[in-house]
Amino acid sequence: MRPPKINLLDPRTGVASSRRRFSFWKGALIGMAALVAIVPVLFSVASVRLLSAASAINPSGGSGEKVSIIEQVRRLVGNSEKRLRGEERDRVNILVLGEGGEGHDGPHLTDTIFFVTFKPSTSQVGILSLPRDLWIPLPDGGQAKINSINANAEKAAARSGGEAARQAISAVVDQPIDYYVRVDFSAFKTLIDDVGGVTVNIERTFTDFAYPTDDALYKKVHFEKGWQTMDGETALEYVRSRHGNAGEGSDFMRSRRQQKVMLALKEKLVSFDTLLNPSRVASVLETLQSHVISDMELWEIVKLAKAMRSVDASKLTHRVLDDSPQGPLYASTITVSNGDAYVLLPRKSDWSEIRRITSRILETHQDPAAVADVSRPARVEIQNGTQQSGLAKKTQDLLTKVGYDIVRIGNAQDRTRERTIVYDLTNGSLPEELQTLKNILGAEVGLTLPGYLSSGVTPTNIALSNGQQPASAGADFLVVLGQNASN
Repeated sequence: MRPPKINLLDPRTGVASSRRRFSFWKGALIGMAALVAIVPVLFSVASVRLLSAASAINPSGGSGEKVSIIEQVRRLVGNSEKRLRGEERDRVNILVLGEGGEGHDGPHLTDTIFFVTFKPSTSQVGILSLPRDLWIPLPDGGQAKINSINANAEKAAARSGGEAARQAISAVVDQPIDYYVRVDFSAFKTLIDDVGGVTVNIERTFTDFAYPTDDALYKKVHFEKGWQTMDGETALEYVRSRHGNAGEGSDFMRSRRQQKVMLALKEKLVSFDTLLNPSRVASVLETLQSHVISDMELWEIVKLAKAMRSVDASKLTHRVLDDSPQGPLYASTITVSNGDAYVLLPRKSDWSEIRRITSRILETHQDPAAVADVSRPARVEIQNGTQQSGLAKKTQDLLTKVGYDIVRIGNAQDRTRERTIVYDLTNGSLPEELQTLKNILGAEVGLTLPGYLSSGVTPTNIALSNGQQPASAGADFLVVLGQNASN
């Protein structure tokens, strides 16, 4: 296992050690800015700031030793002819990991995962979003959700998560991964503010009534269709929203929004006068000191950034792996040590389709703003399985805000329920809506007998028929509230 080389700035806690997540473009383009600025202003006060900020990156050699600021400059100047990993095959592959960082639940869970490939000969770039619930094999023979690999490695050894994720994901997609970059939430937010915001075309109006706040509560966020310039906080809400209505309440739609903001940030960094302003470059580098970790040396960041300067939107291709009818994945539930887990599995019995998509990502001609048709809201019946009056109405108000269509509320036959159960009456056809219900209500999941037989999973409860667990005709989900819903 190769030790990480560059902790893109300061004490990289884990792999993107603080808060907000995002993108490979950050580190790469900023490194380019550093090179552009160093030479003409080497003796200026601004250059001292820039070099000081760059030294916090601390690129290291194979021995893992930190490299002095003088050595960094020497490498920047002396490696113009040295090749990046992957250049010999004309494909430089980068794994981009976004994590919450310290102060968040599951700080090292990488809920943003991009496989980015760059073809130097044509300046083409392809971006593949890997969903966080993808259940994949591990090099040691085990299995895990893809977003937990980094976190599990960090528990064993600090700053080892990027390498662990690289090895596991490289094996799944059957592509060499030359570099990894891990970024946290706060870097994403602050960087956008540093460059004056990003402008994004919002494809449709949507509202998320269950956006999580730092104090474990919820708030409402709303976005109107059309072009909008976002500051760091707004952009973060836009890419993190998971419970939006109007068809935006899925991880797949969130991945599309993340790609759009990443590209908008890339354009801002390239066109912004940052590139010719060493003071701005230093500010951006200082922003990232504690929030980015990578195994790229500074000269590699600079060289890659210079090579990618000419990339334009017409040479960018995008793909999100999803479980749509035409997609390569399907949703299921598996039993793990702490209960049942919602996962995504390859529709075929192996990973051949995902590997084909990855290898041909540069041949994909998909509009990054393409959005699926808005479907009808999921229909839910709510039954109060407790003696607490008004609980069904309270739950109805909550789910209506999130975007569900409540077809009926009433009392359950059994009023002694301890735990809330969501019965899936769709035979697994609305996995994202089911997962949202489970998350918001803290519920267990039950399936009807046909769903159980077709899914091959063992749910918490099985309803042998709608007669045993009666639900209104046309309901997609039946929620039977337990005592935990009143907490």
